[in-house]
Amino acid sequence: MIRIHKANFFDAQDAQWIPRLIDEHASDPMGGGVALEPPVLEWIINGLKACPSAHAFIATLEDGTPAGLLIAYQVFSTFKAAPVVNIHDVIVASAARGRGVGKALLNTVEDYARSIKACKLTLEVRQDNEPALGLYKKVGFLDYQLGEQDVPMLFWEKPL
Repeated sequence: MIRIHKANFFDAQDAQWIPRLIDEHASDPMGGGVALEPPVLEWIINGLKACPSAHAFIATLEDGTPAGLLIAYQVFSTFKAAPVVNIHDVIVASAARGRGVGKALLNTVEDYARSIKACKLTLEVRQDNEPALGLYKKVGFLDYQLGEQDVPMLFWEKPL
């Protein structure tokens, strides 16, 4: 059985698990394949504490082992005049893959988004991350498009 709880960034156990799970994800080829630097690991929890729009959900297995993490941020849609929940990280520990952890985390964040009357969930995913793409499609995610124009939107960045 998978248990999921809303993380408390001030809780010692959650504050230990979150950077550990993020580092495991960063070290995975789908997360870039490079472990996080110690200063980054040390700052993650303080950074999340300082961000009032940050929400995290931790999945644990029956024995209490951390199995996954979802971090999302609440933003606002000016076109819908309603909250949007942007999923920033979906992490399933390698030892827990194939057990429904990702789906359970996504269902939990969807329940949360509905509870705040969000108009949508958004996320980004690597084009070559087939397991994640399959899961996201299975739970109802689609390519983003604006209106009826059927023109996919792109996600860009400008490193600073």
